[in-house]
Amino acid sequence: MTSLEVRRPFSARAARPWANGAGTTTELVDFGESALLTPESSRWRLSVARLDRAAPFSRLPGHRRMFVPIGGDVVLDIDGRAQEAPEGMVVEFDGGSEVTMSWLSSPCHAVNLMVDDFSARSPSLSSATTELAIDDGVVVVVALSAGPEFGMFDLLTPSHRTEGLEMPGRASVVTFGR
Repeated sequence: MTSLEVRRPFSARAARPWANGAGTTTELVDFGESALLTPESSRWRLSVARLDRAAPFSRLPGHRRMFVPIGGDVVLDIDGRAQEAPEGMVVEFDGGSEVTMSWLSSPCHAVNLMVDDFSARSPSLSSATTELAIDDGVVVVVALSAGPEFGMFDLLTPSHRTEGLEMPGRASVVTFGR
């Protein structure tokens, strides 16, 4: 039976300023730890950002980025084109793109996955606003609502990979294609 265990409580992590100084982020998995979790794949970084106001994103050439707003809707301007991103929708873009969050409905958060885009085998990010089936492709889960044994934004990992499990509540999931 598969179960989820808290790998890293969100409350135990310190927020750090963005590279461009326009906001803060709390890192859940850094590039080095991702190499230990998934040594056969691209390196990746998973974080939760606090979004308080419209702001530019830092350019990160050589990376693929996936962004999921949580707790509000936003509009991203990606290379001059507006992309509406309602809560829970994954928006993927090139890290070298010029990106500005031009509007947000209210202060909120976003789950971010940044991936070195130099490998054919790299993770993807999905988000579910209802119960979620956890399967063998799942590497980590970010709880988007608190549960009896975990808090909001806690990093969870499957403890066994023999059967499916349903995650109660909302979650964002880092997976690898099968």
